[in-house]
Amino acid sequence: MRDVRRGVPRRLVVFAGVVLVAAACSSSPSARSATATTAARLPAVRVVGDTYQVPRPLPAAPPGTLIALSSTGPDPSVDAGQRWVFLYHSTDVRGHDVAVSGQLVVPEGAPPAGGWPVVSWAHGTTGIADRCTPSQHDFWDRENAQEVRTFVDADYAVAATDYVGLGTPGTHSYLAGADEGNAVADVVRAAHHVVGHLSPTWFAVGHSQGGQAVLFATRSAARAPELHLGATVSMAPASSLNAILPAVISLGDLSDQAYAIYSLIGLSTFDPTVHPAQLLGPAGVARLPIALETGCIDQADAAFRQVPTAQLFRIGPKELAHLDDELARYDEPEAEPTVGPLLVIQGLADQDVPAGATAAMLGRLRDKGVLATEKTYPGLNHDGVVGPSECDQLAWLASHGGNAVHGCVPHATARG
Repeated sequence: MRDVRRGVPRRLVVFAGVVLVAAACSSSPSARSATATTAARLPAVRVVGDTYQVPRPLPAAPPGTLIALSSTGPDPSVDAGQRWVFLYHSTDVRGHDVAVSGQLVVPEGAPPAGGWPVVSWAHGTTGIADRCTPSQHDFWDRENAQEVRTFVDADYAVAATDYVGLGTPGTHSYLAGADEGNAVADVVRAAHHVVGHLSPTWFAVGHSQGGQAVLFATRSAARAPELHLGATVSMAPASSLNAILPAVISLGDLSDQAYAIYSLIGLSTFDPTVHPAQLLGPAGVARLPIALETGCIDQADAAFRQVPTAQLFRIGPKELAHLDDELARYDEPEAEPTVGPLLVIQGLADQDVPAGATAAMLGRLRDKGVLATEKTYPGLNHDGVVGPSECDQLAWLASHGGNAVHGCVPHATARG
């Protein structure tokens, strides 16, 4: 689950401008006309402080419907792919219609016959505060940009959700599986409203938090029957989430304290009985604003590591049992079978999502009839597995209806 960052990259100041016509290079006049009409009637995306502005009340609309749209033009961080930022409708775990932010990158040049296939990229943990929103910061870091660039260079369009409550009003529902899975699937439908030259075939690919999210997305894919989920790649997926609080509280695992608090915050967004401030000691309560408002994962991790576990949490046995049950009920990706071809990628030196936890998750999925493929990488840790597995990711997509792979050379994972 761990994706430690080295500070927030350059902020993009693009969202207050006019919407640029998104259909400039659509594959047909009808596609250009439909998309141009959609763009013309949409407001530009607006951000105040670190939060995207959402209509209040939010008019009801089907999942994947666009709310606001802005073009940022060619993005050098992803080899000059054309990039758009947008708000779209999705559904949370309670069945509520919610606004989610996301982005789309389309390769340069003419699209292939049938349109660009789409990768829905699900990012790893960046934080809970709105200032940690990937679409506002050049994909947040070089690691995310590298992964997106890999797919763009392989002639995929990339749609990337920010997840529910990250960058939009309200609190990010961290690790809430239904929220994440719906957002990952619905961003693909939204992307089809942005440009008219995308293929109905799409793929879900994610790492860490995103690795967990894409497992839920395989089930959410049925929300868009006009689209076809070809395959899924889940890298170092967060799992065994009902064990995170016992590991921290009983075993004193300081490295996961920030994630344990993030998981409590995530639960509190839909479980009215969970109040993070009541589950923390004075030292934890004093640091809670870092997680909620001012810091991202690296700052939160540093802040909470300073506090001994016994001083950080105030959770009794009965409360702990309830919280464990809730995390298992809402966050565990293997609670139900996944749908479609699945590749799980795991570094054997991963100390954040241990290989044993992933193997156990796969065992539970296989017991439910899931035909999953696992590829392990000796000596690679949690973040380090992303870059070296690029060619295997592309080969898996190619074998399930994606683009052919030509001369792929894997890279070390980018940092910072």
